Amino acid sequence: MTASIAISSAALAQSNTAIQIAKDAECKVTLNTYNSLKSPTIAEQREYAGCVYRIHGDGVPLSHEAVIFIKVIIVIMLISAIAGAWKEWETGYASIGEIFLLSILYSIMAVFAIGMFILVIFGISFLFQ
Repeated sequence: MTASIAISSAALAQSNTAIQIAKDAECKVTLNTYNSLKSPTIAEQREYAGCVYRIHGDGVPLSHEAVIFIKVIIVIMLISAIAGAWKEWETGYASIGEIFLLSILYSIMAVFAIGMFILVIFGISFLFQ
């Protein structure tokens, strides 16, 4: 009797694996053929969302440190853009469009300068480990 239970549980596990593989293949076809521009029905949208979840899962959320890092970068960019625009506004030589473009350049350069500073610090600490 125990042998028949073992055989039936092995057959059940194998059939479940085959079903999972078939569902994965069906979802891959659904993901490749889905066209959001042809106004899909709610059922098709739900099937697509279910397939995305089945194939890709939940994903990995950002860590707390990564979120803080992104927020710091955004704040630095905003501060440098405002400071750059104020500096160019005070000189009086630039038009509004030039001030806008220069403020974007100031924000990008601030992030690069701080990034280079951090890379130098990490490089020095790596050399003296």
